[in-house]
Amino acid sequence: MFRRLDRTMLSRPLNDVWSAMFGAGASVPDLESGAQDLEVLADGEEERIYQVRISPLQQNMKRGIPGTIMIISDITELKQMQKKLEQHAYYDDLTEIYNRRAFYELCEEMFARAGRENAPFTTILFDVDHFKKVNDMYGHHAGDLALVHTVRICGENLEEDMLLARYGGEEFVLALYGRTADFGKQFAEKLRERIASQPLVVDGTVIHLTSSFGIAEYPGHGAKTLQDMLRCSDEALYEAKRNGRNRVCVYGSQTA
Repeated sequence: MFRRLDRTMLSRPLNDVWSAMFGAGASVPDLESGAQDLEVLADGEEERIYQVRISPLQQNMKRGIPGTIMIISDITELKQMQKKLEQHAYYDDLTEIYNRRAFYELCEEMFARAGRENAPFTTILFDVDHFKKVNDMYGHHAGDLALVHTVRICGENLEEDMLLARYGGEEFVLALYGRTADFGKQFAEKLRERIASQPLVVDGTVIHLTSSFGIAEYPGHGAKTLQDMLRCSDEALYEAKRNGRNRVCVYGSQTA
């Protein structure tokens, strides 16, 4: 497990042994603190993660010298597996942004914070117009690339306290903490224009994409919960579609 350890390290100070095992940057534990369960990230050619369990021995009354037992386990593969499971649980495999489950968990916290701080909060639902036609005309691979392309454009324009997630299929959701619906409308217009002006090219074929947006704001519009806001955003999105697509609609106002 530790190639830098050899017999010459016997009886050396713990600092020297610890550096040989985990690298010079690893913090040496204080053995006077009693039982401990640590995770140590080792530097070197290959990054490894170790679990170190430290247990003090009972003092020997004859010798009067306490001791310590350390049990060291390489948990690198376990941590990698946990990271992969978390990735699948909270991120969309195709676009690599948050999925619907992660959005609800994170957005509920943002929504509650807005309520506590009496701050504006805006949600935006949007999707790729005529997405089925893209799949039918150019194939599902092109459809996948269209979603990734749309996410890339949106991601390039995100600001602090903005949350982007894939809501389902070709539909996405944005949460804007501290922003009003007026700001959301301007922001959505910017996204709409950039999506429309940056066509997707697949194997030499130029595919023009457009998107429709629905916006709702809290407080306002009678929305008292996050679910209320998303319902209002959804209604505004369908209003945008009924009025010709490739446009932005704010719930409770005229279509832009």
